[in-house]
Amino acid sequence: MARNDSFNQPWANFPAQFERPGDGLIARGWAGGASEDPPEAKWENWWHNRVDLALQELQNLGQLIWFTDAPYQAGARVNHGGNSYIALSENTGVEPTGTLDIGVWRKEGVGTYLQTINNLSEIAAAGPSAVLAAITNLNLLITVNRANGALQTASNLSEIKAAGAAAMTESLANIGALSTTGTAVAATKLATARTIAGKPFDGTANISIAASDVGALPLTGGTLSGPLTVNGTHDAPLGANGFRSCILTPANGGFTNPAGVGIGLHSNGSIYLWNDVSGGYAMSVSSTAIGTSRPLNVGGTVTPTDYSNFDARYSKFAVGQSWTNVLPSRSSGTWYTNNTGKPIMVAVTTEYGPNAALNCQTGSAGTIVSPRGGGSEYIQHSATFIVMPNDTYRVDASGNIGIWKELR
Repeated sequence: MARNDSFNQPWANFPAQFERPGDGLIARGWAGGASEDPPEAKWENWWHNRVDLALQELQNLGQLIWFTDAPYQAGARVNHGGNSYIALSENTGVEPTGTLDIGVWRKEGVGTYLQTINNLSEIAAAGPSAVLAAITNLNLLITVNRANGALQTASNLSEIKAAGAAAMTESLANIGALSTTGTAVAATKLATARTIAGKPFDGTANISIAASDVGALPLTGGTLSGPLTVNGTHDAPLGANGFRSCILTPANGGFTNPAGVGIGLHSNGSIYLWNDVSGGYAMSVSSTAIGTSRPLNVGGTVTPTDYSNFDARYSKFAVGQSWTNVLPSRSSGTWYTNNTGKPIMVAVTTEYGPNAALNCQTGSAGTIVSPRGGGSEYIQHSATFIVMPNDTYRVDASGNIGIWKELR
């Protein structure tokens, strides 16, 4: 749409009277005559024409066309080159270009304004910078920062737990809650009393729970009426072949029943067994020997791994013994003691001659061998007998003894 350049000229202060309208006259403005007579029809028609032109622009474009001589106010809207512009500041003669850096005009396009139906999605679509600008322009930056640090409903407070123990403690303190390791100081009585081990407890006073209240044995004394099963073991000391004990006693601990029967475990490694109240041990077991103060009855065969003790005391006769000539150290009629610890055999023979006689005796048995005398006849007597350990013996001979030997 074209418009004469004189369209925007103001009315003249000193117009020429009775002049006919025209572009040249319009450039100076128009006013009625000095007599203030109504304008002629030509002027009236011209004026209506100007109004019609302006209305036609508004009708066709929705806004007036920009002209260089128009004094625009901030917020004024014009049409230029088929585009709409809004004045950002007062200006005259500044042609709209659509650039924002000059700060005078701003081009208004299809996406210039937010649409209600889109619910601000245009800002989100413009990217993070546009979102930040919108938040900043609305003075919502502090609010957003607070929201970013706020708890999320979907997380069910897991952010506090993830922040560590200090955050948990601080959060509980902020809401007046008690932590799992905290101490309640505000309340001195439970709203609903509870029963602990059968005793009522409401928080106003301490309660004492005895071993019997929970079916346990006291530290001192007590009676166990049923069988006791111990499944666990302690690690030290480790017994032979990897055995471990299920009961650990003091250094000199033991087990005793009321009848005086017990087993003692001594710190020196010995084990003692007693079965009376006299204080004496019926049997003891040390690291080197087993001792018993009671008769030992063995119903089966004793099979030792070391026979040396049996060989020394109960070996067969003459085993480990030899004949020894004792004639130089023996005298007829004198008592001698067998102190070898084993039985010995004594063999004596008189010399051949008249009136020979021989009498052999032991302290435990008396006369054992007594060959009669031969009178004046020449005769020779021999006798052999056994003397038990620690027993005594003597040989009485009439005449000389020619042979006196001991198997010892």
